[in-house]
Amino acid sequence: MKVSIKLDDFEKFSDPDLLPDGSSFEFWECKTDFTRTIYVDGNHPDADDGNEGTETRPLRTIRRAAALVQPGERVLIKKGRYFETVRDVNGGTDAAHMVLFEGEDGAVITGAIPWTPCFVSSEGYRQTPVTDESELFSLNRADYFSRSGAQVWMGDLPMDGSLYEYGVNPFFQMNLQSMAWIPRRGSCARIMDAHRDAGALDLDAHLTRRGMLFMDGKRMKQVVRPFELWEQENVFWVDDTYKRLHLHLKNNDDPRNHSFEIAVHEQGFMPRQAGLGFLYFKNLTFEKFATPVKCPQYGALCSNCGHHFIIENCCFADINSVGVDLGFISHCHFHDGIRGYHIVRRNRFERCGIGGMSAVPTRGAYLEHMLVEYNVLRDNGFHNLALLFESAAIKSHYTRDSLYRFNYIDGMEWGEGIWLDKCNANTRICGNIVLNLRHVDHGGIFNEATLEPVLVDHNLVAGIGLHIDAKGVRSGGNAIYEHECEKMTVLSNILLDCDGEAIRFQYTQPQNRRFLGENRRVALCRENRAIGNYISGCSHGIALATAQDASNQNRILGAKISECCMLEKNEHHNRVSFREIFGFESDENPILRVERKDEKITVTRENESRTLSLSLTVGFLW
Repeated sequence: MKVSIKLDDFEKFSDPDLLPDGSSFEFWECKTDFTRTIYVDGNHPDADDGNEGTETRPLRTIRRAAALVQPGERVLIKKGRYFETVRDVNGGTDAAHMVLFEGEDGAVITGAIPWTPCFVSSEGYRQTPVTDESELFSLNRADYFSRSGAQVWMGDLPMDGSLYEYGVNPFFQMNLQSMAWIPRRGSCARIMDAHRDAGALDLDAHLTRRGMLFMDGKRMKQVVRPFELWEQENVFWVDDTYKRLHLHLKNNDDPRNHSFEIAVHEQGFMPRQAGLGFLYFKNLTFEKFATPVKCPQYGALCSNCGHHFIIENCCFADINSVGVDLGFISHCHFHDGIRGYHIVRRNRFERCGIGGMSAVPTRGAYLEHMLVEYNVLRDNGFHNLALLFESAAIKSHYTRDSLYRFNYIDGMEWGEGIWLDKCNANTRICGNIVLNLRHVDHGGIFNEATLEPVLVDHNLVAGIGLHIDAKGVRSGGNAIYEHECEKMTVLSNILLDCDGEAIRFQYTQPQNRRFLGENRRVALCRENRAIGNYISGCSHGIALATAQDASNQNRILGAKISECCMLEKNEHHNRVSFREIFGFESDENPILRVERKDEKITVTRENESRTLSLSLTVGFLW
């Protein structure tokens, strides 16, 4: 099938506010003229939760202010560290009557407390591994002691249950999922699911505990077995009583020379009442929360099935799993009501174990009008849990009439960059920069299981690495990837230095295709288009699923294995044979031309030149 592409396809989307159907995104903003401000200042000498909440007689806790604030009012949080989980709160009623939680610079909501135990030398534990059962019963005392000379220390965890959220010690709770993603009979957490090849998983990542230890503000690596303390530096182990931590520092340093914190609270903000709307969070830092690994999805900030949240200029750092969740927790939770209309803008997500933001609506109803823009997401995905298929800097399900644009993603360790999972409609991913994702099972940008139009355009994706599982199986490493989709357009992107394909429209065997959407139809791997993209230094250029997909006006340079591929036929081609056999890539004048020098890229399109900085600029309209 030969597809003719006109310049109008490019010019139509010169406006970043447009959705794939050509309509404009329906923006909304807070229009509230706040009638009252409630002050919280934990450092004020007269702060007390019995006060009126004025600036001179402030409240001590955010928790108390949240219980008092009404629609059309705001809570102003002064500089300080607030060790809290906020649950009892009133929502707003509309854009003119929102509830605002605003922080002054330096307002931090934390899930961590100082840890100041009496450190003593760690004794009474085997310091060496065993290779078979006979070594467990060796009479040679030397077999039990390491020769590394490591100095390992131990200290007790606090036993005051009031310090732990709901009195539950997170150092007792594993990162193993608490329930299966699909709650069918006989289902269980995926690590134990008979349908999964457990040998491909990194079991240690599941067996570590939710509680985290920080030394001088930096998260320490957790190991699962005591002897690993004598093999590695700057690590800690939760002993089998769950009441004590053991640690080995670099160069056998004494822990008494350092300051420590332990993350003991699961969340910072989650309304007790489900379905609240019109809540606004501004200029707040959420840090060091022992959130559970999804499913269920619980972020440090959780909407609990809410709608019309604005999250702006906030920071989410050192979170065990996910920073923000804006969905419906899991498929085990049932809630009807308005879905979506969230704005997530100009936030920072750093060192979140699974990813920055997640949203799953459940019950086959869409998240509507999601606007996720101008966020910076760095160095997330530190848990090797990508084969749970929920790890990504940004991950949403069932989005409709939504924009994911101008986000900067850099340094994801395990997982994708932007992942729209299942049954998306009229959604656009544009103007994002996605860099240096180290272990990617699918793609830097990934659209999955979708029958309706999705547009991926004007993004820069570079440095996408392969995923290698515990068995050594290599997969992924693609810049842009779709799985079981139709009507997806990949337009005018710059795709550089990826271990897999620059663009891969995956071919799924008919027997493996899922029923999608309310009409329960399978995707036929058709009507996906790759148009006017610049590709350089990838292992493969463009992989089409079937001849019912199309590619044209792409510039492919330096493909290490093949320029073009037809997956249904398992055929690899160069541009000449792709054109002769299928009629693709017929235009000899690619739309994009790119010159690279150091950290800058100069892009020319239709005689218009633009210069971008890889490290600083989110560019649009190459």
